[in-house]
Amino acid sequence: MTGAIILLFISMIGLFGYMRDEMHRRSREIAIRKVNGASTAEVIEMICRSVMTVAIPAVIFGSVAAWLIGRYWLEQFSVQAPSITAMYVLSGIITLILIALASTGMTLRTANENPSKSLRSE
Repeated sequence: MTGAIILLFISMIGLFGYMRDEMHRRSREIAIRKVNGASTAEVIEMICRSVMTVAIPAVIFGSVAAWLIGRYWLEQFSVQAPSITAMYVLSGIITLILIALASTGMTLRTANENPSKSLRSE
């Protein structure tokens, strides 16, 4: 359990770094959309959709790979543990929820700031 918590913490650090870079890269786009009349909800939906198009296949691939490798590793022991396939599905869903919350929070912060701050250099 401790290892899982540490791995989750490390992956969340990577997620926050990725989202900070994404927000920095797309801050001008968000500002232009806000000036042209887009609502905050529309901006959040746009960013979350682009993040989820990467995250969903990655989580599915990672969960399947972890399940296959874990199953192969556990076959080498004489005492077998019960199948824990549901734990892989549950961890994938929790990971996607954390990704959605992180992307929504960071997008909300960027979408609510003054658009002139992002467009000053233009």
